[in-house]
Amino acid sequence: LGLDRFAEKSATNIYERIQAARRRPLARVLNALGMPHVGWTTSEDLAKWLAPKLPDKPRFADALRLLREASAEDLQAIEGVGAIVAKSIYDHLHDPEEQRGLDRLAEANIEVVPPVVRAIAASSPLAGKTVVFTGNLENRSREDAEALAKSLGAKVTGSVSAKTDLVVAGPGAGSKLEKARQLGVKVVDEATFEAMLR
Repeated sequence: LGLDRFAEKSATNIYERIQAARRRPLARVLNALGMPHVGWTTSEDLAKWLAPKLPDKPRFADALRLLREASAEDLQAIEGVGAIVAKSIYDHLHDPEEQRGLDRLAEANIEVVPPVVRAIAASSPLAGKTVVFTGNLENRSREDAEALAKSLGAKVTGSVSAKTDLVVAGPGAGSKLEKARQLGVKVVDEATFEAMLR
């Protein structure tokens, strides 16, 4: 009966981390599950794949059901997910010990917020743009800002080049800001970036 000590501790830790906020971005919830080979980028890829399949006001239980119904081949067909990662996800979701912890999370009625669908992103001012963030942001975390930009169709990179379309610079911006100016890349502050999203 119940989980072994390690699995129980792991499930409890995940449960407590997600329960800290009952309504979370889907990619963050997936990332918190601790699936092997699944980091932030793959969690975002999974969230984008799940988004159009989820009902209105989705719960984690809805996302879990869809993931469990997917075969390893279905998962491998997701953009950004290869054979090794797909098998790892499938095995994790169907492992008896992991299933107990996942079922516990599903029963908690955690609301998940799927990423913005592509149809909306295509009409955004960031659609198709390559964006770089540098310096400190005051209104949201760097991770949230990057996730938001991606959800609106932007490609976010960590370095400035001639292919960069926009640099969002906050206080403390250094070499990236200097390089953007040298290359003639458009630079905006956080307030201007926020205004672009409205």
